[in-house]
Amino acid sequence: EWKSYPSTLESFATTRPDDGSEPLTFIKKNNCDIGFSDAVSSWCCFIFVCVAIGLMGLWTRRKEVELDESEQSATDYSIAVDNPPKNARDPDEWKRFFENNIEGCQVACCTIALDNEDLIRALAERRDYVLQLEMLMPDNVKFDKDDLQRMSEVALPLPLYMRLQGYYDAKGLYETIAELDKKIDGLSYYSHDCSDVFVSFETEQAQRAVLEAFSISRFNLATNNKK
Repeated sequence: EWKSYPSTLESFATTRPDDGSEPLTFIKKNNCDIGFSDAVSSWCCFIFVCVAIGLMGLWTRRKEVELDESEQSATDYSIAVDNPPKNARDPDEWKRFFENNIEGCQVACCTIALDNEDLIRALAERRDYVLQLEMLMPDNVKFDKDDLQRMSEVALPLPLYMRLQGYYDAKGLYETIAELDKKIDGLSYYSHDCSDVFVSFETEQAQRAVLEAFSISRFNLATNNKK
C-alpha cells in the first residue's frame, strides 16, 4: 500500500498534485504484522541450515578420508619435521621416539636431511668438470674416472672458440677437480647440522595418529602455549 509522506528525504516515488502545489513523495508501507508463528518458523529454518552445514562438513571430511585411502602414495604414510634439533642426526633415535610415544606406531623408514649445501654444491661442480673432461677424450680412449690425471694427458686440445668462452682445457679441468677433491674431503669430515627429517610409517593410521598427537591449535600457536 502506498502512503503519502511529504517530508521524507529518501523518496521512492514522487508526483505533483493537479493544483500545481508542492510535489508529494510516497513510500511503500507493509501493513502485515509479523507474529510469533512467523518468528518460530524463521528460527526453525535457521537452526536447520546450521545443522545441515555442520552435517555437510562432517560428511565432506569423511569422504576426504575415503578418497585419500583409495589412492595410495608415499605422502599418506610419511611426515616431515621442518624444525628438528640440530644435533638429531641419528635415524634410530627418531624411530625410538615415535614408537615409544605413539601407541601402535611402527616406523618403516627415516631419512635425515643435513645442512650440507656447500658439500652438495662442491660435488655437483666436480661432476660437471669430470663430464667436461670426458667430452675431450678421443674416440679410441675409454674414459677412466679413477685415473683423471692420465685422462687429462691423453685428452684432445681444447678448441679455440671454447678457449675464447673461458672453458678450461684438460689440464685446467684436472687441477680444478683436484682442488674440489680437497674441499670435499674437508667438508665430509665436518659434522653438519640436521635440517629436516622425513619419517615413513607402516600404516596410514600411524601417520594420522602422529599428526594428531603433535598438532597444535591456532590459539595455542598464537599465544605460544606449550601445553
